[in-house]
Amino acid sequence: MKKILLQGYYGFGNLGDDILLLVCYSNFRQHFPDAELVVFSNADPNTASYLHNLLGERIRTVNYTAREHFDIIIHGGGGVHYDYEEGRYFFSVLNRLIKLQPSWFTKLFDIYKKFKRREHITGSLRIGVGIGIGTFTASSKKFYSNLVVLNSYDFLLVRDSVSLARAKKISPRSSLRLSTDLAFYTEYWHPPRMQKKAQLPSKKIGVVLRHWKTGSAHTEEVIRIACRLESRGYEVTFFSFEAEYDKPYLNQLPVNVKRIIWPDSTGSLDAYLNHFYQQDLVVSTRFHGAILAATFGIPAIALVLEPKILTLKEILPQSIQLLNMEEIAKFLESKIFAVLSDLPSWQQKVRNDCERNYELIKQGLAGVNDFICSQK
Repeated sequence: MKKILLQGYYGFGNLGDDILLLVCYSNFRQHFPDAELVVFSNADPNTASYLHNLLGERIRTVNYTAREHFDIIIHGGGGVHYDYEEGRYFFSVLNRLIKLQPSWFTKLFDIYKKFKRREHITGSLRIGVGIGIGTFTASSKKFYSNLVVLNSYDFLLVRDSVSLARAKKISPRSSLRLSTDLAFYTEYWHPPRMQKKAQLPSKKIGVVLRHWKTGSAHTEEVIRIACRLESRGYEVTFFSFEAEYDKPYLNQLPVNVKRIIWPDSTGSLDAYLNHFYQQDLVVSTRFHGAILAATFGIPAIALVLEPKILTLKEILPQSIQLLNMEEIAKFLESKIFAVLSDLPSWQQKVRNDCERNYELIKQGLAGVNDFICSQK
């Protein structure tokens, strides 16, 4: 019996990553029913307890303290390889040296870990599915550890062409495939009754914001615009995809504003998605805010809070609209009115994008499953 570890940002109550876990878990449970599936989570066990309800069964979890070997380690989607923060000068020098001979550094680092007995969790195969590879600052303190992981993949399924180009430079040993985001495999997580979005004009606008360390001016501006829209008869709902992390953002919301928070006390994904599904348009600073909206046939306006938002233009070329942060005050309201005034047309564009992405991820995961089956 194979022992498979599902590794990602799991158990912290982040909706996007929870969807990615659901897709990974469902895929490998379906195609390898005899395998033991284990979830890696560094979250507090009490915080992560909702995972059992999310996955529909009790599942074993491990964290960084575990000393265990797995047949396969699956890195389950998301932008796991990136760092936008500056580190100390030491890392700037180290990163320059690493880039001269990345393969040699990886080998030396592996030897060092074995010598120091720091290799707690090991795997015979390492596979990445739906992975996004972003940029690293020159002095990033995460670059060296990410480089080691990227060079250890045996099979790597990336979600966009920018990630593919970066993977070719950083992870030359992997079997590389271009695909898309795991969330587009909707049959693994969409409640059946929500599969189709009604094409009826309405005035429901969902806003998916997030706490951002470098400032909240954009949040204040979006709230002002939302209040104006409410005064004109629109129904605006603010969504949080990560309750604990988003506390500073949630505290900025006026007390009378409608808000839906994940996870709530029940941890019911269906209940949360039932609110999200009812929106006619989504404005989002979160990557997966736009992706999840698209899977329900909802057009989205993505606010470019971080570089990975730009990759949405490749993933949803017909239906996504991008807006830079400095343009929010001037153009967001007019963009919202333009979409809602021609909603059926935008919904059709979203469906076209989603059909293409569904086929991409379906083929991508089939390739992963075939690769696993080919290994002895």
